[in-house]
Amino acid sequence: MCVTPLDSEDAVERFRSVVEVAGVPIYTLDSNGRFTYVNAALSSAAGYDRASLVGEHVSVLLRDRDVERCRSAIRQLLETGRRTCEMTVAARDASGQHLTADLSISLLPLDNGFQGTVGVVQNLSSDGDED
Repeated sequence: MCVTPLDSEDAVERFRSVVEVAGVPIYTLDSNGRFTYVNAALSSAAGYDRASLVGEHVSVLLRDRDVERCRSAIRQLLETGRRTCEMTVAARDASGQHLTADLSISLLPLDNGFQGTVGVVQNLSSDGDED
């Protein structure tokens, strides 16, 4: 089957539609850890407008120690060839409320080297504390 640019654009739109209605927070990060996409569920859970998150570094939500843990996990994925890892992280929403989240982190396609990650947030819960 030959894929034309129109087919690719349609596939991307279908994928975005699925991600939007999935009901779970989903995001993509570039290779520098900056948000390139957040779905409505993540925006709502984090208390940020989607447009204000895109372009921001993931540290706006995650604590520094968990940013480093994620970097280490991504390095391991790249070294081992595994595609996905799971971890629990401490986060904070726009109001400063502490959250705990289970993340499933996967590498984006590696056609031209490391391009970034896609993440699915599961079991998001409030710790009740604020910064």
